[in-house]
Amino acid sequence: MIIIPLQEPFNFKAAITDYGWWMLSPNYWNNEEQLFYRPVQLSNGKNVLLCISNHIHHLMIETETNIPLEHNDTKEIKDQVSWMFRLQDTFDPFYTLCHDYEEPNEKKRKTFAFAYAF
Repeated sequence: MIIIPLQEPFNFKAAITDYGWWMLSPNYWNNEEQLFYRPVQLSNGKNVLLCISNHIHHLMIETETNIPLEHNDTKEIKDQVSWMFRLQDTFDPFYTLCHDYEEPNEKKRKTFAFAYAF
């Protein structure tokens, strides 16, 4: 079992469904059980089926393969999953911008809408 810690806010279901990961074959999303299945091929040629689930403050990854995984394999899986969900990216500037953004007044909204209507 592989565990990846999460930073708040992280919405596992939204990360799967809103970004379309569940639609990309051969990925599979079990909505009832909130499990995401993804086959990966590691750089050493090993094929591994990942079963990813969310547990409060971390992602839990169960692996299925016919070949035993080594430490480097586990690190590569963590790196791939972290990249896929952008877990290492910091979104603080974006959150600050959203927090500081003020709703434009009615006149600005109408001017903006008119400018892009034609």
